[in-house]
Amino acid sequence: WHDVSLDTPYLWSFISITDRTSTDWIRRSLRRSWPLPISIRISSHTFANRLKPSAFVPPPWANKRRLDTVADLCKIFDERMAILLQHVDRWIRLLYSAVEPPLIRRFASMVSGNIHKTERLTELALQCNTTYQKDPDGCGFIPPPSSRPLFKMPMPFLEKLTLSYGGFSEAVLFNGKHSIHVQAPQTFPAVQELKLARMDGRSLWSFMNIIKGLPQLRSLTIVDSPINFTDVPSATPSAAALELLGNLNVQYSNGKTLSFIFRSLSFPNINSLSIVRTSLPDSFVDFALENSLSPKLQKLNLEA
Repeated sequence: WHDVSLDTPYLWSFISITDRTSTDWIRRSLRRSWPLPISIRISSHTFANRLKPSAFVPPPWANKRRLDTVADLCKIFDERMAILLQHVDRWIRLLYSAVEPPLIRRFASMVSGNIHKTERLTELALQCNTTYQKDPDGCGFIPPPSSRPLFKMPMPFLEKLTLSYGGFSEAVLFNGKHSIHVQAPQTFPAVQELKLARMDGRSLWSFMNIIKGLPQLRSLTIVDSPINFTDVPSATPSAAALELLGNLNVQYSNGKTLSFIFRSLSFPNINSLSIVRTSLPDSFVDFALENSLSPKLQKLNLEA
């Protein structure tokens, strides 16, 4: 069975990398998975010590093995990415989460420089799991070789996209601009599933332009994105119909988030609607009546 496992590439085609994963193990997995497409999950939960005091206190679940500086984290990250990028043409799923915003910026820049080689990539997730509102002091941070936004070039084969804002700005993604300037049909022509998390009102408002321009969108999930109307520009984007959207899931947000969604989008063919830990505004009732949701819905989930 030892020989069978080593000679079965499929068993090595999902590569999960944590703070404790060695570069030797990554190389072995890549070699043993050849020539199959590979799924990669990278999770970095190590907070760096900084030379200056930081007001941010890592949560209890944070990795207790703390490195000296952000530069140490960048060095380790560069070593791993250099190995993975040698097989970028085999990537089919790439899921990255980190607690240090500098690593998010570095990841976006390095992947962007090789995006033209990712013809097999169908799923991408980028999550910053921290409560930084902006990059902290960043002592010891080594900037990436070049500053490139993640979505500088179109991703014609991408079908599933997850973005969790937490400690990075839209400039990391969209060429120094807000997402409202992005031409979604050209950038994401094949995206069918979109999940957005931890967005403030202004980010959600500008990202609505992308949502409207996704011709193949079938599932939309918005998590932990409560907004205030003071955060949203007074000019609400004009409503657009998502003809293919069948599933809408809103979690841990508020009534203003729902009102904004209902005013900005229509989903004439929706068959599954889930609203979890999110207050229901009056606009939900109006939306349900105007769009005759009852005969079209197959699944309705409302949790207080």
